[in-house]
Amino acid sequence: VERTGLAYTYAIDQLIQAKVGEPRNGDFTHDVGASTGIKVERPTITFADILGGETAKKELREVITFLRWPQLFQSSEKTTSDRMLHGVLIMGHPSTERTLLVHATASEAIAPLVSLSLTTLVATLLGASEREVVHGGRRAIRQVFEQARKRAPSLLFLNELDALERLEAKDEREPLLNQVLIELDRLEPYPPVVVLATSYDLHRHCSLLAALTGKYA
Repeated sequence: VERTGLAYTYAIDQLIQAKVGEPRNGDFTHDVGASTGIKVERPTITFADILGGETAKKELREVITFLRWPQLFQSSEKTTSDRMLHGVLIMGHPSTERTLLVHATASEAIAPLVSLSLTTLVATLLGASEREVVHGGRRAIRQVFEQARKRAPSLLFLNELDALERLEAKDEREPLLNQVLIELDRLEPYPPVVVLATSYDLHRHCSLLAALTGKYA
C-alpha cells in the first residue's frame, strides 16, 4: 500500500474515539450511473471478516480515522496540506482481496463508498470513436468525483486502473488519466474525500501515484 504519511496508529485511533465520541452517520442514497460503472454504496463488511492482510489493514486505519473524525484535522484556518490524507494506491494481483479491503475501510469509517469500475467504463467505450471515448470517459470521471464531493466525508474508489490499458490508443488513455489528476487537484481539504485506487502495475501509473501520495504528503 502506497499512502500519504499521517502518523496516527490504531492505538491513537482508539484514544481519539474515547475523546470525541461516536462519529456522524450521514445520509445515504443508492444511485448513480450503472451504465458507466458508478455506484454509491454503504458496505457492511469489516476487517474482521477478511483473513490476513494485517499490514494493509493497519495502513488503512489511517483512512478510517481521517474520515470518521475529520474535525480533528481541521484547523481554525484552512486545513494545511501536511495534515491532509489525500489518497491511497493499493497494489497487488486482483486475487488479493483489494476490493474487500476497500469496502471494509468504508464500512469501518462509516462513510459512503462512491466507486467507479474502470473495467465497466472501458467496456462501454470499446468500439467507439476516439472523440467519443475521450468525452465519455472524462465525463464519467467528473461524475464520480462530483458524487463523492456531494457526500463528503466520503471514500472514492477507482477500481482497476489497469483496465485503461485496454484502450489501445495513447490519445484515448492519457486524457482519462489526466482527468483523474485534474479532479484530484480540485478536491478541497475539508470536508475530506479520500481516494482509494487499485492497480496491478505501479509503473503504469507513476503520475497518479505521485498525485495521490506525494503532492499532499
